Amino acid sequence: GGGGGGGGGRGGGADGPAPCGIDANLVGDTVIATVDEDVETWKLVLRFLYTGSLESVEEEDAGMEEGPRDVAALRRIAAALELPSLAAVLEAELADSSSDDHSEPSARASARDQASAALCEDMAAVAETAWLADVTFRTADGITFPAHKALVCARCEYLRGMLGVDARWMESSADEVRVPETADVFRQMLRYMYGVGCHEGGAIDVPLESAADVMEVAPMYMLSGLLLAAERALGEAVMREPLRLPETLAVTERAPAPVLRVVCIHTALVVLREEMRGAALPATFRALLKADESQGKFRAELLKFGPAWGFEPSPRLGVSGVSAATASEAPFAAIGGGGSGSGG
Repeated sequence: GGGGGGGGGRGGGADGPAPCGIDANLVGDTVIATVDEDVETWKLVLRFLYTGSLESVEEEDAGMEEGPRDVAALRRIAAALELPSLAAVLEAELADSSSDDHSEPSARASARDQASAALCEDMAAVAETAWLADVTFRTADGITFPAHKALVCARCEYLRGMLGVDARWMESSADEVRVPETADVFRQMLRYMYGVGCHEGGAIDVPLESAADVMEVAPMYMLSGLLLAAERALGEAVMREPLRLPETLAVTERAPAPVLRVVCIHTALVVLREEMRGAALPATFRALLKADESQGKFRAELLKFGPAWGFEPSPRLGVSGVSAATASEAPFAAIGGGGSGSGG
């Protein structure tokens, strides 16, 4: 929409870049836009609109030099499409290239962070409206969620197989798709696919009240990042409140959650350490250990991990408390929770 006002040739001017010519025509249900710039420049703009970055994933991962780019053309497009974040990235790159001081965080890094944050905000706005949605999901409790096929198919392999161009499922041609999840769970799935709630590092926050249910469905949809986010929510909660251990441990029996299982084992060992120091063992823990007597699976895990983490023998189980404060740090690195919440 913002590009329409910029059409009309390259009149040019002394106070800024020459305008970018953009013409748009409606052909059937499709808008055909003609941009008066070369294809490689326009590819960079599209990459920026989709990712918030002018670099490809391969360039970022490998630390490669950016390919040649027509900065003047990019500035023209940024002005025509009213993309201040793109203009800011370009100006920051110019500032960095002309600066000899590398001791401070670069202007480019700051501009990229701002562009990433703006992208998250824009995706949140798209997710929370029905704007240009082309598919509707109906949950088990009758709540509907408008969505965008291209985006959910790109983010979720399971939905790509169901709704993609070559899909043979009957849902691929349906305007409304029924899913077996409740609205609370499916809402978290869509938030993840749209990147809503992402913070520094790209991680997504999953509300604690939904985390257990999300963990059980995320593997079916092959949403590994969402599964890890749910593990993190439950792991941080059980470290803060060890009395959650029995219910959290039960979740790890129903869903593949190795990181959360390790957190549960560590939490139990810390509570047993406190018993050795004179604290009463909570009734929920006594019930948990008694219920485990028939199979002994949890006890076996305590015995396996205890010595490796610096735990000393316990009169109750043969294992218990941490002998050194730092011995508890390692198990939590994978969920970003740190060891500070587990010491009781």
